[in-house]
Amino acid sequence: MPPKTGQYKTWYRNGQIREEGEYKNGLSNGLFIEYYEDGKIRAIGHYLNGKKEGEHIVNINDKIYSKKNYSKDKVIGIAILNGNVLDKDQEKTAIDVENAGIGSP
Repeated sequence: MPPKTGQYKTWYRNGQIREEGEYKNGLSNGLFIEYYEDGKIRAIGHYLNGKKEGEHIVNINDKIYSKKNYSKDKVIGIAILNGNVLDKDQEKTAIDVENAGIGSP
């Protein structure tokens, strides 16, 4: 079977879109959006060749839970984590924790 290429969508049983994005040669590429069952955005982020690239945002209860920037799947910046805006020292610590593989979503 050839690798997945093109638009990708999944749905909830109620007909609402659950997730949408695009694949190229079996790898996620471009904008991916995940939705809650009520249609509100849960997460949004970009991918390049299957790796997180650029800004990724996670929303919980209509508030930004995390806002991170990635380069080649590595965290390079965190503006918001656990709903809190980070200062530069907190950001550096959070980036180190994330890239060590023990971070939060």
